[in-house]
Amino acid sequence: MIVLTWELGLLGRGQYVEAGASETDALAGLRCVNELVLAVSQQLRHLLNDASALPDDVFLATLEDKASFGKLLPEFRTAVVRALESIK
Repeated sequence: MIVLTWELGLLGRGQYVEAGASETDALAGLRCVNELVLAVSQQLRHLLNDASALPDDVFLATLEDKASFGKLLPEFRTAVVRALESIK
């Protein structure tokens, strides 16, 4: 999940106006990435504290819903794949 957080940060960089996004799209994209990072960090916090973390399938579905709502689902899925590929 740490690597996924990193990948989401890189996804966020792609949402900047300087990266070619309009101001409206940049705001929406960065808001979406922020919500994704918050959800991942909350899940990680729950896992580390033996708290009530979401089951993996529910957690992933929640993230996909957030990414879809923010119109970043394909980019989010790429970030997940990259994070998974980095696991050795």
